[in-house]
Amino acid sequence: MQYVPPLNGNLADADRPWEDADPGTGAGGSRIAAKGIENTMREVVNAITALGTVPDGAVLTQLGAAIIAYVAAQVAAVTTNFASDAETLALTVADKAVAPANLDALIASTTQKGLTRFLDSAGFATGTDNTMALTAALFNVVAGTPGRVYLPHGLLVQWGLQASVTNSTDGSGANSTITLPVSFTTGIFYAGFTLSGSTGGQVTNNGYIPVSNSAFKLAASQSGSRDYFWLVIGK
Repeated sequence: MQYVPPLNGNLADADRPWEDADPGTGAGGSRIAAKGIENTMREVVNAITALGTVPDGAVLTQLGAAIIAYVAAQVAAVTTNFASDAETLALTVADKAVAPANLDALIASTTQKGLTRFLDSAGFATGTDNTMALTAALFNVVAGTPGRVYLPHGLLVQWGLQASVTNSTDGSGANSTITLPVSFTTGIFYAGFTLSGSTGGQVTNNGYIPVSNSAFKLAASQSGSRDYFWLVIGK
């Protein structure tokens, strides 16, 4: 279809616009060319026919209805024609849809390249799924002193430096309680410590005494005030 300009106006301009008459100024409006009407009607009639509808002069909604019916039929044909697992893996079928269930055939494994599924925080905590990839965010690392890193199965490792600890000489840890930055929900499984190089000396009876899920005592027979590096594993 082509644009049909009015018969008057700037005849040198093939794209001249259509203009209304202005009775107030006496300016005439655009003169209609027969092709302007005929071509438009034929274009619409041809479209209706091509879409599988018989033109009817008494129905003025045929074009819209024909387009809607055609689109619905195309959508139905696509959504009901799904590729099989084998076709999905081959990646050679261009006229079939892939259902979400078919994507399982494309999941990467130790023997197949493919899509990667990522573990969420709940799956990371249980630590029972060995088919999904991990992201760095799941470990929630704090790389400092104190610091921490989360591990699968809900394990949490924490470390830090406790300055100026005054221990008892009998290893009771009476004056050496360390409060953890993050409280465990189940409890402390292991705690270890060592003297900071800045304070020197040796530690005897190296051990720990749990106080709560958020604190423990250094059970060391070391007189005087010392700085200790500590590391705790728990859940």
